[in-house]
Amino acid sequence: VDHPLVRLFEAHKTKQGYFDINSIFVHPKYPFAWIDERNSEKRKYEANWIAYWGDQKAQGLYLLFPGKPTDVPRLSPDGEWLIFGAKLKDFMKYFAMPVVDDPPYHLGRAIELGPDYSRLGSPAKDTFTTGPLAFVVLGPSGIDRYELPPAPKTREEIDSWNDDPQPYIDAWLTKQGRKPTGKSQADSAAPKNTGGSAPG
Repeated sequence: VDHPLVRLFEAHKTKQGYFDINSIFVHPKYPFAWIDERNSEKRKYEANWIAYWGDQKAQGLYLLFPGKPTDVPRLSPDGEWLIFGAKLKDFMKYFAMPVVDDPPYHLGRAIELGPDYSRLGSPAKDTFTTGPLAFVVLGPSGIDRYELPPAPKTREEIDSWNDDPQPYIDAWLTKQGRKPTGKSQADSAAPKNTGGSAPG
């Protein structure tokens, strides 16, 4: 198969070795994929990557959330949010990342939503609702609902979000006549470049 994503895999295999690809999520609009790499022989998580094949100068694999196992991301119906579960301080949590027009990651800073029950052996189910957009989880004790704002669009909004998402969220709540939370839910992890052809 002649595709930039395949070539990125081959370069990764040559440079850093190669384990098993547990899952791949390819975004339907932007030229990037989310890859969950695992070592099946040792039955352990290895790494998560963002593979980007847009601008040739920035093509490469970028390390995402080093040391934090995640599950396959869910794309919101409007295409503006990726929701995924990740391990944080020995607990699985749901996180949300806005999809933005900002290569090579096309992802803004992650915010924490709440507990991910799927790793606790409970029959957790999740879905999205619209009008307004929200991520909904059926957990062991009821339904958790996480309403999501519109993803940042302009360069100023994207930079502000990546610095600290909370002012953006509070401004959105205020605009709707709701009380701002004032408490940041931003996760400190961010995509990190693995080197090679991609810029630092």
